[in-house]
Amino acid sequence: MADKDILKRLKELDAEWQQTDAAEEGSFEPLPEGDYTCVVLDVDLVKSSNDNIGLNVQFEVVEGEHEGRHVWHSFWLTERNIPYVKRDLAILGYEAKTASDLMKAKGPLMHKKAILRVGREEYEGRTRNRVKWFTRVEEAQAAAAEAGDDDFQF
Repeated sequence: MADKDILKRLKELDAEWQQTDAAEEGSFEPLPEGDYTCVVLDVDLVKSSNDNIGLNVQFEVVEGEHEGRHVWHSFWLTERNIPYVKRDLAILGYEAKTASDLMKAKGPLMHKKAILRVGREEYEGRTRNRVKWFTRVEEAQAAAAEAGDDDFQF
């Protein structure tokens, strides 16, 4: 992006900047451990410092006390991880035929709704969130409906 394009875009953001309050201190604190209903907010291909390629997915919590908070999950494309990446992307509704197809993953993954189980971990001296597992909301709702009240007789 050329400098004049950047300046033009910044000028377009001036009004929004002036009308927006700064985020509260502590807004980057990790979420408490638990299950969260989220939507995919963004998807990017990334490269790690050791040259691994990954798909970084940003989720936004859309219900409950922590609505509006974000959680990130990276799908690292190592030989060992590929089976899990394929499984997890399929859970979210995206099945790539080749690794190169991940270049087109953003559109199909955007706004997918999922339930994430979020935990916490220590990494480089800081506590951060870690997505332990997830399921698409439609699948969770179908399973709940299938396991109606009659299934739990005592």
